[in-house]
Amino acid sequence: MTEAGVVRLIFHMVANQGQSCIKVSEYLNALGVPTAYARDDRKVTRGKRKQKTAGIWRPSRIRGIITSTTYYGLHIYGKWSKRKRDLIEREVPAIVDIETWEKAQAVLRSNQIEAMRNTKNQYLLRSLLKCQCCGLTYVGIHSWK
Repeated sequence: MTEAGVVRLIFHMVANQGQSCIKVSEYLNALGVPTAYARDDRKVTRGKRKQKTAGIWRPSRIRGIITSTTYYGLHIYGKWSKRKRDLIEREVPAIVDIETWEKAQAVLRSNQIEAMRNTKNQYLLRSLLKCQCCGLTYVGIHSWK
């Protein structure tokens, strides 16, 4: 399976089947689809040493793929820069169409609001408070002091 095929599969599972990022990552790991790091035998820097990664699909990586505009054909340069700069937008070859991408965004938001995240406690403002920057929902935690 090609990298583009994996991306199309991820978008199909989320947009058309309504699967969560956790389910998609479990499915890809069960199929044995290698991540780019595992396939290319790349290493990451941790401190002063380079180490191999686990080479498994994680839900956060699936979410990163789904939310990236690059897959529908728009690359934005400079959005992760620490210093303030103008963003540069350019067209790139699309892997999925814009309708599929938008449908996946809607499913992702729907899954986010409805997820109980294995919580043992019910919170009054659950799914009502959102981060202004990324749109993620704040969650409550119980602490004993």
